[in-house]
Amino acid sequence: MAGIRAYAYFVLILSVLYYRNGSALKNSIFLKSPLPEGYLAGGDSEADCKDIGSSANPELASCEDAAFWDLHDASGKLTERKLVLGCDRNRPNWNTVMGPLRDPNPIASLWLYTDSEQKTSFVSTIASTQVKAKAASILDKIRNAATGKVSEEPQVITKSVTETTGPNLRRLELKNYPKGHDFHPLGLEIWPSYDGNSSYLYAINHARARTVIEQFILDPSDPTAATHIRTISHSWFISPNSLALTSPDSFYVSNDHLFTRRLPIIGKFVPMIETLLGLPFSFVAHVTLNPPSSDTSAIAEHTIEAPFIPFANGVSLSPGGGQVAIASTSLNSVLFYNRDKATNKLSYKSAVTVPFCPDNIRYYAPESHNDETASLIVAGHPHFPSVVKVAANEPGAVGQSWILSITRQSAAEENSSATVYDTQAPFSASEKVPLSTIPKEYSVETIFQSNGTRFSTSATGLKDSLSGAVYVTGLYAPQGAMVCKPSKSD
Repeated sequence: MAGIRAYAYFVLILSVLYYRNGSALKNSIFLKSPLPEGYLAGGDSEADCKDIGSSANPELASCEDAAFWDLHDASGKLTERKLVLGCDRNRPNWNTVMGPLRDPNPIASLWLYTDSEQKTSFVSTIASTQVKAKAASILDKIRNAATGKVSEEPQVITKSVTETTGPNLRRLELKNYPKGHDFHPLGLEIWPSYDGNSSYLYAINHARARTVIEQFILDPSDPTAATHIRTISHSWFISPNSLALTSPDSFYVSNDHLFTRRLPIIGKFVPMIETLLGLPFSFVAHVTLNPPSSDTSAIAEHTIEAPFIPFANGVSLSPGGGQVAIASTSLNSVLFYNRDKATNKLSYKSAVTVPFCPDNIRYYAPESHNDETASLIVAGHPHFPSVVKVAANEPGAVGQSWILSITRQSAAEENSSATVYDTQAPFSASEKVPLSTIPKEYSVETIFQSNGTRFSTSATGLKDSLSGAVYVTGLYAPQGAMVCKPSKSD
């Protein structure tokens, strides 16, 4: 009798799990989408897209994430946008999420890419100081510039020079980086620069001993280096993956698994079980930091704001700060939360199912802080077993790529009688996710698709409101990333 009862419970649990994430298993594991070699919305993927990495820069490969570095003038107007990429050519030997964990050497790299025709450079007029003291001063200036306050200290930047330039790519020197300290970046985030002030860059680092967050300074007057300030660690940094800044010194951070591959013996199979069964063991926390010059712990406050998420991956803060989106890789869903700006508390709002395993997500809003009109760019992996084969370095293996946007609809669009959506893509998302399962307030549209031939293992998608360019990074892409300029870009 006890055996029958145990079997009944087992069947019940499996039934619940399949009901909850059965579509994800079907769409991203059991069935492989017939994607084209390449598709770019509003353009030609072959003619309008170009690789950022090449054989000339073999270390610019396997770029998991990228972030815009926005440069604003004294009035707060966005004048230039650069792209920082985190690339790890050693990922086939060191991947704490998917494995293996063979060798964390050599360290990875950060790259700065400028695609705009107008380049603004800044000239500094003061001597450099100690890194932490400089970082504390920068924090004050960042806060004052962002809020419109006038700093009592003299400004570091006194002159800006604008010149015409073409695309520019350079590897950032990691200044002041601790000797012997590993560097394997995943999630990246950068606080904008105002009136030539420096910016904070945060990078989640999957080092050999544990995963931490590295804090750097980016200086517009010296865009050749990222100066390391400190390494941030916490007992609840179990498996940090992605982050979203809420201020220069606070952020949301996702933890993708409770059981990680670092665990002896069970680390070889339990994390995969957690992923495939969609066990809700991961979470998103909010972290507030102490000033870099503080003698106390780097973290002033750590609170879990979104618990019980199956494989919490990418996280993004809306332009107006009123919403937070979280990618649930195991559920093939993007979860939307309302955010209390005063307390950073999150309350669940809705979810949108996507036809792939979502990885990183980024909000897009052309010069607007309106959450109602902002789009969320979602990148991910349509066929998880193919990514596993790529991670295992199987000959000829490629991972498919899919990037789409999720946008709030107008009232008229919500009342539309349409039965399908995403009709321009060669393989529509509606083939895998019925319109009836998507909340009426949202529309979903494909931006880029590839069967892995044109571009493999898409991990991040970004859209530049200044140039209309679309950037795609590849978790295992040999060219690291690519930039697309649709010929009919909006």
